[in-house]
Amino acid sequence: MSRGESPPIASARSIESGPWWRSYQREWLSRDLLAGVTVAAYMVPQVMGYAAIAGLPPITGLWASLLPLVVYALLGSSRQLSVGPESTTALMTATVVAPLAAGDPARYAMLAAALAVVVGVACLLAYAARLGFVADLLSRPVLVGYLAGVALTMIVSQLGKVTGVPVTGDSFVGNLASFGRHIGQIQPATVLFAAAVLAVLLVGQYRYVAKGFFWEMPTGGQDAGETRHAAAQRELAEEAGYEAGRLTELCDFHTSKSVLREVAHLFLAEDLRPAARPPDHTEFIERRAFPFREVVAMVERGEIKDAMTIIAVLRAARQRGD
Repeated sequence: MSRGESPPIASARSIESGPWWRSYQREWLSRDLLAGVTVAAYMVPQVMGYAAIAGLPPITGLWASLLPLVVYALLGSSRQLSVGPESTTALMTATVVAPLAAGDPARYAMLAAALAVVVGVACLLAYAARLGFVADLLSRPVLVGYLAGVALTMIVSQLGKVTGVPVTGDSFVGNLASFGRHIGQIQPATVLFAAAVLAVLLVGQYRYVAKGFFWEMPTGGQDAGETRHAAAQRELAEEAGYEAGRLTELCDFHTSKSVLREVAHLFLAEDLRPAARPPDHTEFIERRAFPFREVVAMVERGEIKDAMTIIAVLRAARQRGD
């Protein structure tokens, strides 16, 4: 947060492993039930839409979302992890299965189910072989290219729905070519409605961003096999563009009184130098340097709202005697 009198304060969060229900408290049940109903209210239409993207009947999305949620609720290691169908998996399913199904709905459903089983078995084998580290070998250009490809494929797959143009095809190029051939059949009313919905989404996002901003220190999660100090250094480099010559642990605390499995570890970073790795430009953040006493004054004036940052600044001020 500051480069002047005091370097940034960094934090890393760790989550204990093991099923959450071993330490579950009965008084949490009512609020968890309310949270479950709230999540279900938006998940039901969401999974039906993802089933359509995958080329399957909407009811398939409902059935596919129930069992994994129940299994993870019993065996999962985190109460915060979101589990359920998502757009990328649905789109990749359609991309793989559609050319093999040859337009047969029954064969399409069978192939999609077989694909889900094969992927599940592969994930179990990878877990048994402890192959999670392989994900760390994927470079950022590969991930960015993958996400860009998914985005383009999803856009092309929805062209017919937002324009009313009949689109037929089993691939990205086929869908795009079909749209181009039938573009004369575009329906103005459908396009106007789709544009209005998109405008509402974009304007809503812009107003949210333009409404204001808040200051916070570099924070992030601790990866599997990573030490707390290494996680703090990584987040400091990605979000602030610096690495610390010395990290002093300030304190650790539970981030919520109702969640005992997530612990925040706060560090004071000193002897800063530019980081070898470039900052993470995928995060929409603005970096500024402040003298540490100014940061303390910002906390006292209520200009800093992030609870973790406030705790870190006050602990650092006490340690420094400011």
